[in-house]
Amino acid sequence: MSLAVERARVLVGDTVELSPDPVLEDIVREAAVELEVPWACLNVLLERTLLVRAHHGLPVRLAVVRSMEADGSFCEHVVRERGIIEVVDALASVETRLPYERHGVRSYLGVPLYLADVCVGSLCLLDQVPRQFGAAVRERLLAYALRATARLAELAARPTLRRGLADHALRSPFAELGNRLTPLIGQSEAARRALDDLLRERRLEGEQASSALSRIATAIHGIEAESARIRATVASLQTLLVGAGTTATAQLAHVASELAYHHTKLVGGVRWQTSATEPALDVSNRIAVTVIASALSLLAMDMNRSGTRSGIDAALVGEPDRVLVKLAAEVDAEQLRACAATVSDLVADGKILVAADARELRIALPVA
Repeated sequence: MSLAVERARVLVGDTVELSPDPVLEDIVREAAVELEVPWACLNVLLERTLLVRAHHGLPVRLAVVRSMEADGSFCEHVVRERGIIEVVDALASVETRLPYERHGVRSYLGVPLYLADVCVGSLCLLDQVPRQFGAAVRERLLAYALRATARLAELAARPTLRRGLADHALRSPFAELGNRLTPLIGQSEAARRALDDLLRERRLEGEQASSALSRIATAIHGIEAESARIRATVASLQTLLVGAGTTATAQLAHVASELAYHHTKLVGGVRWQTSATEPALDVSNRIAVTVIASALSLLAMDMNRSGTRSGIDAALVGEPDRVLVKLAAEVDAEQLRACAATVSDLVADGKILVAADARELRIALPVA
């Protein structure tokens, strides 16, 4: 069993809720105050993302989105190595300079957090100046980690509440927007710094000038790529929230895929096949998009938990009285049926039928 699957198995209940937990927030705040650091946070490692479950003093751009890319982060190393990581000066390491310089982090101390003997995250201290924390600080941080672990166990024991259908559809794109905003801000800051270098050193020539211009070009390219993804996510949210006008069924399917992208990108994406017919639906655009997006997200989360990365095969099939949305993925029949049952329970419109067999999940949308 992979480490990601093990973490997904124990991160249940309210352990990965986006809303702040007051007990965890208090633990992190107390640790920051006692150990005299400007920033502290408790991070949970998901597949490729660090969820900031609790924090103290983080910059606004991180405090708002409450997540960041995990690749190359110190917290990821804490989880994967199941040990304490201390960094006296982040800028001394070429490998870790870019992810941390953009947030002003210079020193770091992180200790692992466990649930059912599985390392799921880290409790960490961060400073904006080089610092050697020492044995006494490490010992105190481990004590705070024990309190945090006990609280995570309490949260994991809570039953997972079923949320409304719109909530399932909305959580994914808003989380994706959060993930995209963080690197976008970092790219903007990198471009500004490179431009400052050029303005400050107007006599730069040769390789130095080329290097600064290259950094600006790379940052601008990153900004354009992230902006395109943000525009696509916002457009899908507009269709979901406004839901006005007549839209082709294939376009609604595309919008649903954008809404579910935060989850489906981790498992290989969605591959659509559509029929030539485009009948008008007898349900609102908002309902149709929400049902499809929720099914895609739930199915992708099941795939992610089981370590499946082969993607979702999706098809729109027009029939005389309905449009069938067929979703097939490499998960067992029990998971497919459970996913279908969850979506069916969430659907308030009795016109929409959701079912599954051993091969695929099917959503029947009525035709006008």
